[in-house]
This record gives sequence, C-alpha cells and structure tokens, in this order.
Amino acid sequence: SLDPDIVGAAVDCARYPYLRGIAPIYGLPHVGNVELFVYRKDLFDKYGLPSPPETWDEVLNAAKVIDENELDVHGVIFRGRKGNPINAGFLPIFWSFGAEVLDEEGNPTVNSPEAVAALKFFLDLAEYAPEGVEIYDASDVRDSLLSGSAAIATEVWPAWVPDLDNPEKSQVVGKIEVTVHPGQVTKSAPMIGIWHLAIPEASTRKDAAFDFLLFVTSERMQKRMALEIGLPPTRASLYVDPEVVAKYRWYPDQLKALRASKVRPRLPEWIEIDPKMGFYLNLALVGDRTPEEALNELNAEIADILGK
Repeated sequence: SLDPDIVGAAVDCARYPYLRGIAPIYGLPHVGNVELFVYRKDLFDKYGLPSPPETWDEVLNAAKVIDENELDVHGVIFRGRKGNPINAGFLPIFWSFGAEVLDEEGNPTVNSPEAVAALKFFLDLAEYAPEGVEIYDASDVRDSLLSGSAAIATEVWPAWVPDLDNPEKSQVVGKIEVTVHPGQVTKSAPMIGIWHLAIPEASTRKDAAFDFLLFVTSERMQKRMALEIGLPPTRASLYVDPEVVAKYRWYPDQLKALRASKVRPRLPEWIEIDPKMGFYLNLALVGDRTPEEALNELNAEIADILGK
C-alpha cells in the first residue's frame, strides 16, 4: 500500500487511464515539481494591494498599478514563446476560469466561453508585460525577477526559486513572496510536473529495481535530496519539516500548490496538442488572431489530432 505521506496529486500523475475508476499506478513520484506564483511583496505593500492576491482580477489590478507607478518595473512577466512555454504560464489562468482542454468524453473544448474569457484576460494582463514578451522563455523570466524589473510572475518552477534569496544573484532578496496561484471562477489550479521512476517491463531485475524505487522515495532520501541538491520532495511531511523550511521558506505554500495542482491531459496525443496550443496562444499574444479565432482554430486542430 502507498505511504499516505506521499502527496496524492503526485501519485495520481502516474495513473493511467488518469483517475478513471481505480487506475493502476505505473511509477512512484520522486520529484515534486509544480508551478508557483511569485510577486514583489514590498511593492504590493507600498500600494496597499491584496497580498497574496486571491483572484486573477486582483493580479491584473496589481500589475496595472505597479506598471503605471514604477518606472523601472514591469507589472508582470511570463514565458510568451510559442509552444510549451506560453502554455505553462497560461494554463493556471485557463483552468481557474473554469476551462478545460477536453470534456469528459474526450472532445476538445478549448473554444468554450470560459476558455475565451481566460485568453482575453491573459491578453489584458500582457499589456503590463515587457515589450518582446512573446519570445520570452525561462531565462528571461528568471533574469527579470532577479534584477527586480518585474513585479509578478505567473509561473515559476521550484528550480528557479532559490536564486531569488541569493544575494550573489538577486537584487530582490527578502522582497519576493512565493505562493500558490490565485483562483478565479474556480480554485487555484497550478500545473503539476512530477518526475516519476518506473520499472521497464523487460527488466530482468524487477525486485532490485523496486527496492531502489522504495529507497529513493523514502523520507530519508527525499530529505537529503531536498537539502543537498534542491530537489522538491513528494512527501507532505518534508514541506513542513523545520530543517527543510529553514532553507526553503516557501515550502509550506509549495505543498498547497501540489495539493491544488492539475495535470495536463494524460493521453499520448498531448505531445502533438501541446505545441499546437502554444502556437495559437502566441498568435493571439502578438495580435495575429483574436482570442475567438485562435481558440476556434486550435479546437479544430485538436479534433483532427484526436480523430474527432
């Protein structure tokens, strides 16, 4: 039986078919990767903005206020490059507006009214992003945060965060808060990206392999990997462990993000859908498509990929 200390959302990512009845588990989670939301608390406090923001509307207002009043700080930053990068920043908004990529029957629904509202909101938010954000990737987001030139990031990952508190790299030590994403129509919905370990069917030493899986996902090894090399754990207890939290102050909120997280569609065709989605989102971002046009075309492309 599974150790209840392992966060359920991390385990569920390895189920297939995803959460349909009692789906079998094909791997054990060993890296608790999940999106996080960051903001400049000093600037939120300066302008009396809700901290942390609980809705995306509050995020939009904060981005506007800071962008219009701080000469050297953009209101928001995100990865705008087409493909997976823009998807990662958009999906927490998309989901919290009540939108889904597919319905329960597997039909594409990316052009639903909820999806259109989410994309329109995203474009409104982009008004307070730096010029050229449509080609921004991870290093651009990281560097903007480290330099203090961005007040909000809609998406960061655990590997990026420790540098924000490193005085050798960061101009904003002690000014950044790392937390769970806000909600909107529905609750917070950060994207999860768990790393799993599994045993190939052709393995000739399955017992030894399983022993290794138990070893690397144990509390002792999870704690060592967190403290020594910065890998986020998949065990809930370590996110509130005093020694671990002393090094990673945001870990209690990272646990909230793990528990609130959503997965991208768990189907083989996602590898084709992901770049298509990012392509059309980027077209909308640069103004080559209206939100409705971009999502209608994307919906048709997904239907074609799925043979619907």
